[in-house]
Amino acid sequence: MVDRKARNRAAAVVAAFRDSRMSAEELNDAREQIETKDRAVVAVFTNIDMFFCDDFADHRLDGRYALDKDQLAWFDRCLLFLESDNEYAWPPPLPDCPSHPLRATLYIFWNLIAPFVLWLAIPILLILVLLSSLVFGQMNFWPAILAPLGAALLLVGWFCVRSRAWRRAKEAFVAAGDLDVWPFLTRIDYEDALERAKDREFRGHP
Repeated sequence: MVDRKARNRAAAVVAAFRDSRMSAEELNDAREQIETKDRAVVAVFTNIDMFFCDDFADHRLDGRYALDKDQLAWFDRCLLFLESDNEYAWPPPLPDCPSHPLRATLYIFWNLIAPFVLWLAIPILLILVLLSSLVFGQMNFWPAILAPLGAALLLVGWFCVRSRAWRRAKEAFVAAGDLDVWPFLTRIDYEDALERAKDREFRGHP
């Protein structure tokens, strides 16, 4: 899906941020005003937020945040892609949530609820063991040792499964195209877009 209006607005925002005419906070405010299902717009803003925005300070891309040559080339490719009518063909960087209701419920539990519960399991079990020692007047060390150990093993298992899923998703993403020309999928796509941009400039079209 190519949302021409959203891409044009996104290109203006990205260019302003690249040229230090807009701060990171202003970028996020402008991003929220662009409602679209165009995956290219979403992907470009997501990557800018991930790699070029400081979570702890508002800033522009100057001074210690100034872009180097490769980073400027990355922004130029993003702008070129947003100005094109190419479909964004890269796969999602993370596994999609299943569409089937039961599988989706299990997916949400496994990815959101389970880690939260596991992180809380160790301190809660320790508190219960300490409370039981106060109530019954003696400390049973086996529950104090085995309960946190069991919770820790469950947590490690969860991380192993999730890291495997992330690794498979990353391998699929890297294998999908040429990362050196992202967000274009292939170098041919990138070079064709460059030629079309040069032709528009030569003919005096925006």
